[in-house]
Amino acid sequence: MKKLSFFLIIFLLVLASATYLYYNHWHSAQRAEEASPYIPQSAALVYEVADFGKQWEHFRQMPMAKTLNQVPGFSAIQHGFSFLKNLVEAPQSLDKVPLTVSVHGLGEERLGCIFYFNTHDAATRRILEAITLKIKKEKAYSETVRKCAGYKITELSTHGATQPLSYIK
Repeated sequence: MKKLSFFLIIFLLVLASATYLYYNHWHSAQRAEEASPYIPQSAALVYEVADFGKQWEHFRQMPMAKTLNQVPGFSAIQHGFSFLKNLVEAPQSLDKVPLTVSVHGLGEERLGCIFYFNTHDAATRRILEAITLKIKKEKAYSETVRKCAGYKITELSTHGATQPLSYIK
């Protein structure tokens, strides 16, 4: 009887461990699938941030950020973040928004970046709604909507901007 209960306890521990490992694998795969269909195959770097507003401001204070300011691709990322912060009424609302950034080459000497916001997240949806309202109120911004592969892609830009902000619904 003692042997049977010992093997039963071992079996339950192994089963619980396997269940835990399977769940963690499944959960990480689900998170990776949210933005991955849109990320170009040529992406040199993909970075996922849970609360990019806080982490970005912290990173900008570091000495490494001052060095990276000299890299043209990094300044494009900074310009994109600044444009986004100008669109949002309360920039602190970006502190808890999850973001995925992909960096890829546009040529031999140019880097480009794409920001992916999870539109399933409630905080992201609120920010996009606030941005849409601001675009409609102010004439300094333009909004272009197009369809691609069954998705509605919205591009927001200031007049004369070289790099618009786009999002997919």
